[in-house]
This record gives sequence, C-alpha cells and structure tokens, in this order.
Amino acid sequence: EPLIARIVGLPELRIEMAGGKNSRTSLRFLRLEDATALRLVLLNKAHGKDEVAAPEERSVIVKVPLERIMLGTVLSLDFLFATIGVIALLVGAVWFGGVIALLGGIIPLGSWLAQIIARRVIQQWDFTLSRGDGGLRIERGLLSRTSQTIPYDRVQGIAVKEPFVWRRLGWQRLEVDVAGYAAQGGDDNGTNSSSTLLPISDRPLAGAVMAELLPGADSLIEERTYASPRSWIFAPIGCRYRWIAANAQAFVASEGWIERTTSIVPHHKTQSVELKQGPLQRWRRVATVEVHTPKGPVDADGRHLDAATARGVLLAQLDRARAARA
Repeated sequence: EPLIARIVGLPELRIEMAGGKNSRTSLRFLRLEDATALRLVLLNKAHGKDEVAAPEERSVIVKVPLERIMLGTVLSLDFLFATIGVIALLVGAVWFGGVIALLGGIIPLGSWLAQIIARRVIQQWDFTLSRGDGGLRIERGLLSRTSQTIPYDRVQGIAVKEPFVWRRLGWQRLEVDVAGYAAQGGDDNGTNSSSTLLPISDRPLAGAVMAELLPGADSLIEERTYASPRSWIFAPIGCRYRWIAANAQAFVASEGWIERTTSIVPHHKTQSVELKQGPLQRWRRVATVEVHTPKGPVDADGRHLDAATARGVLLAQLDRARAARA
C-alpha cells in the first residue's frame, strides 16, 4: 500500500513465485477489501484449503518498538560515520568559508544518511511479525505499508547479522532467503527490505524465531572448523573470526569482526556445493567451500580453509544434503 494508494484505498496485490525476475504477478487498483479477500483465496488454495474458508487465525510473535528501531539505527556504524562526516564537513564549511566547495561532499553524505533513515526507520515502522498455519506474516512501513506472507517451506536459509555495537548489547538482525524474492531485486526502491525477518531483536527472541523456521538448526554445534592460519594474508584481522560447522539439520558459516554474519542453511535446501581455489590460495594451500542458496543475504561460505580440509567439508556436505532430501 504505497502512500497515495493508502489515501485513495487502492492497494496492489503481488503474487510471488519461486522463479526468476519475471515470476511476479501484480494486480493494481483493487479495492482494499477485494485485495484482502483475493489474497485469502489464493493463500487457501496454495495450502489445499477451501477458497471460502474463514480468515486465518494468527498470533503475534513480536511487535518491534519504534524506539528500539531508532536506537539500533543510531548505534549502527554506517549511521555514525555518515553523521560524523556531515558534521565535519559543515564545521569545515563554516570555519574555512568554502561552502560551495564543500557542498560536493555534504550532499552525498546527507543523501546516504537519509537513505539509512528511510530504510531502517520509515520502512520498518510498526514492524509486526505474526504466525499462522501457512507461514509467517510481516507488516511494516510508515508511508508505504506492506503486508508480506512467508510460507515456511520457501525459506532457504537465515542470516544472523550482529553489527559491532549491537553485539555489546546482545542485539541481532535476522534476514532470510526466500525462494523468488531476491531475483525480483527487492522493493521498487531497490532495497532488500523484503528479506528482513527481524530488524532488531535480542538473542532469545531471535533464537525462538529461527527455531520456528528451521527446527533444530540452532542446536549446539560442538565442533567448528576455522580458517587456516595461513590465510592471514587475505584478512589479517578477520581470518580468526571465520569458521564453519554442521549439525544434523543445517550447515553454518560465520565471518566478520566489524559486523559478524552467521549464515544457516538447512541441508535439504542446499542447491549445490562448490570448491574454489585461486592462484594465491593454491600458493597458501587453502581453499573456499561455497554452499549455494538462492541469491540473497545468506552467504554460507567457508573461506580460506586448509585445502585438504575444504575437500572433506565439500564431500561431507554433499552427503548431508543427499541424505536430508532422501
């Protein structure tokens, strides 16, 4: 429901399929009650129910407080850098009197700051996550209101994002790979907000949501395989934070020391597994294992593992994926 559509009561209904960029069907200029009724008919048919069934009963999992979204935005490093940059340029413009010359830096930084606020505050305004028989529903947005349904069986993986400051506060952001969404290029404004499962959350709630979508994937993983010490040349600081692991349900890969990202892929959603080894990697006797999922925020790569270990990881993941699908 874009702003003008909300005013006149004529929203757009989008039907998403797990295909390429042309797999979206849009019906515009419907009345709100007609769009709501038609969505219910389509969702019921998709789950083999009577098309005239009663509206689905839903229970709210969480309604993210606006103050937490705003505080999380302010404490993100990109917002802090953009704000400091704008302030520094404004002070420099006043101090040196070169207002015209400094506008070339203020305008891009100001635009970046506005985009951060629009993406993380305005788009995630009144963010509500609820559950039903067919999947999770996300409702969000201040100017443009969106109600998005994510069927359980279309979830391909989950990415847990932990920015540097957030980690000290025990906060996380959950993003999800949903079949068909990434191929669409996100929303009309080019953002990836359709992949946001929880914009900001504490660890217990994030763990509960992950357990609902990927049962058993967050169970204790005792054995981790870390990047080879010989890979320090590729990431002198970050190499020590790179590791992979697997349990009976999922493959897990983690990396990053400024923003830590942990990607979780259920074995039966593994599309393929690839071993990469460039010339510098061959020199350092390391290799990268990639577990492929649809294009999106989930990036389950074991970077710069010992070469022999990487081959073993690849073969083991192929066996796990084959057994899970069987």
